Amino acid sequence: DKNGHVIMSNRSDQTVMTLMNRGPGALNRLDTTMSQWLPAPASGISISELWKDSFYVAQSDLGELAEWQLILDQPVAPFQKALYESYSRRLMELLLVLIGALLLAEALSRRVTSTVDTLNVLTRDLPRRLGTDDQEIVWPATAIAETNRLIGNFREMSELLSVQFDDVQEANETLEQRVQEQTAALQASQMELQAIFENEPECIKIVDTQGRLLQMNPAGLAMIEADSLEQVRGQSVFALVAPEYRAAFADFHRRVLAGETLELQFEVIGLKGGRRWLES
Repeated sequence: DKNGHVIMSNRSDQTVMTLMNRGPGALNRLDTTMSQWLPAPASGISISELWKDSFYVAQSDLGELAEWQLILDQPVAPFQKALYESYSRRLMELLLVLIGALLLAEALSRRVTSTVDTLNVLTRDLPRRLGTDDQEIVWPATAIAETNRLIGNFREMSELLSVQFDDVQEANETLEQRVQEQTAALQASQMELQAIFENEPECIKIVDTQGRLLQMNPAGLAMIEADSLEQVRGQSVFALVAPEYRAAFADFHRRVLAGETLELQFEVIGLKGGRRWLES
């Protein structure tokens, strides 16, 4: 009533014809028709606990004389519970979405790394494989644009290397053929020169800068009365020249090594004492 006594109530904590008493707390107006009653703060009680024990209060006058008021107290706890349940459900949905995203990311990551691992195996020691292995490389396929471009780069590189290897192999085969032909020609030339060397009736010899004999044909060996090349190989040809011509022959040898073209007649003494005139 107008004095604040309870005329009728469905709350068990209110007694009819006594002053309405909600306990210690404060009534805060929210708008023109709605207020909120909050219990007095207590030590160790959180604000959420205070809200759970609070009420939304709506009151209006009854009748034209406003002798009575109708007061509606609505506990906040059901709304708070519904709000918590809604937030919990949405957080759970968000958590499930996050877990799904992580699982999808893991699957995509495994797919990407699987393709990269396959590419790593295929490109390991790629030049040697292209040069020695005739089997065609089967490149992996992927829907990921970046990885696909990387695979395309390796494919183009391997194709270029294959072309270059083919060119090098063809050049090697041509070079080997030319070497074989030149080797055969050289061997034929050496055989021809050897035949000339062996059958030439004149003395042909090869000496070093010190005058030591390195090579001499059979005709020359006969002229110095040697039975074989081993008998005189490495010995000085100066010792075969007669003493009276030895100085002239040494000067002749020195000047020829210097690039001059000269002729000299001299006498040699064979291993068996025979004397013979030679012209060089």
